[in-house]
Amino acid sequence: MTTTTGVVTVATGVFVGVLGVMIRYYEMAELLAGYDAERVTDDAGLASFVGTYVFLSGLITVAVGVAVSLELVGGSTVLWSAYSFAMVLVVLRVVIGAQQFAES
Repeated sequence: MTTTTGVVTVATGVFVGVLGVMIRYYEMAELLAGYDAERVTDDAGLASFVGTYVFLSGLITVAVGVAVSLELVGGSTVLWSAYSFAMVLVVLRVVIGAQQFAES
């Protein structure tokens, strides 16, 4: 991998992390895809829950970008596979967990 890949990955992680902060601390739930204010029972709870996981995914992305930039990992296939698996787990947690904040 090139240094450019690492820098772009870090920048992407920072952007996602900033979105997580905006969602969590500024309760900007309207940034969430599929957000329907009429179905949400606890806006602050939803923003806190989802914002935390969006911020976490940003941190993970930054860590991967730093590892790629500094060439800390020899087998990049393993790194990207682990990253993809971690992101799938985070997304599943958010999709399943966010349902507790919506009425049926």
